[in-house]
Amino acid sequence: MELQELQTKLGKRADLEAERDAWLQKCTELEQRSYREKLNMEYEQSDVEALEGKTLKAFLYTALGKKEERLEQEEQEADEAKLQYEATLGEFADAQKQVKRIEAELRALKKAEQDYQSLVKEQAEHLKAIEPLLSDADALSLSSLRKELEEERCKQEHLEHALEEGNKLAKYAENVMESLRNAREEAKHDRYMARDEELNEAQERFKLVQIQFQRFYEAMPGAAMRLSVDFQFKVKGVSFDEQQSVLENAYQAGQYPMNDVNVGYPWLKTEAFASKLHVVLGDLDEALELTKRKQSQLEIRLSELLQKYQAM
Repeated sequence: MELQELQTKLGKRADLEAERDAWLQKCTELEQRSYREKLNMEYEQSDVEALEGKTLKAFLYTALGKKEERLEQEEQEADEAKLQYEATLGEFADAQKQVKRIEAELRALKKAEQDYQSLVKEQAEHLKAIEPLLSDADALSLSSLRKELEEERCKQEHLEHALEEGNKLAKYAENVMESLRNAREEAKHDRYMARDEELNEAQERFKLVQIQFQRFYEAMPGAAMRLSVDFQFKVKGVSFDEQQSVLENAYQAGQYPMNDVNVGYPWLKTEAFASKLHVVLGDLDEALELTKRKQSQLEIRLSELLQKYQAM
C-alpha cells in the first residue's frame, strides 16, 4: 500500500473517534432511559396485578361496577410501557453495535499505522542508500526536507506534552469547582460546617492546580501566557479565608441572608479560568493536527523524491 493511500486511511481516525464518542454518549442516555422505563413498566404492571388479585383496589372497582373498564385501561397502559421499554432496549442494542463496529475499524487502523511507520522507515533507509546518486539540487532538497521533518516532529512532541499537562490542569480545576459547587449548596441549606469543609477541600485541591499550572506554563509558555492574567487572583494569594470574610461582612451589613451565600468570587474566577483553559487546549489540539498534516506532506515529498531515483 502506498504512503499516500495509508495517510488517507489514517486520516479517518479523528472522524471515527468523534463518531464513537457520540455513540457512547447515546448508549449512556439510552441506558438511563431504559432504567426509568423499566421502573415505569413494572409500576404499570403492578396496577394490572392489583386489579386481577384480591386487593382493596380490586374490591372497590368491583363494587363500583368499573373493574373491567379499569382493568382494560391498566392493561393498555402496561402494554404501552412495555413496548416503549422494549423499543429503547432495541435502540440501546443498536447503539452498542455501532460502538463495536467503530472500535473494530479503529483497531484496524492500528495495523495501518504500523504499516505506515514501517514504510516511512524503509523510505528513509532507501533515501540514505541512493543519496550519493542525487543531483546537487535534489541533495539540497533532501537536506531541507529532513530538517523540516525533524522540526515538525519536535513540535509534535512539544505540543503533545503541553496537551498532557494542560488536560491534567483542566481536571484539577474542575475538582476545585466541584468543591465550590458543593460549598455553595451547603451554604444555601445553612449547613455551615459542611460548607467550611468543602471550602477547605477546595483550598487543598487548588494547591494541585497551582503546581500543575506551573508545569503547564513551562511546557507551553506561549499558550500559558494567555491564562496568566486570569490566574493572578490565585497566584497573588487571594485566599478562600478572605472570601469567607467578605461573605460574613456582607451578611452583617444585611446585603443578603447567609442561606443565600454562593461563594461567588472564587467560583466565578475558577470557572472563568477553566473556560479560558478549554479554549487554549482547543488551540493546542488544532496546532498539533496542523503539524501532523505538515509532516505527512513532507513525507509524501520524500516519497516522490525516492520514486524519481528508483525509476533510474
